[in-house]
Amino acid sequence: MGETKMMTIPDITGDNAVHQIVLPAPARWVQFAAVGTGTLRVGGPGASAWVGSATQGTPVSAGPNAGFMAPFMGQFSFYQVNEFTAYVPTGVTLSVGA
Repeated sequence: MGETKMMTIPDITGDNAVHQIVLPAPARWVQFAAVGTGTLRVGGPGASAWVGSATQGTPVSAGPNAGFMAPFMGQFSFYQVNEFTAYVPTGVTLSVGA
């Protein structure tokens, strides 16, 4: 069995835009954390109802014990490298771990 290691991507500084989240490799879990003031939104790729925008997607507020953890995938299931998008407003920095 391969060794499990945590992956991260460079922080995304808020600019009132939707960003494609690109992981270094498929992941069993993905965690989104916000620093600053405001609420970012996490969604999925493409034209689905899950696309993050200022009014759509899972809200993630900044602060201690806040964040969003995508549900853990099974032993042989993984989130793909480009499965998520995030709307990051000005004043918020997004950190992603997987």
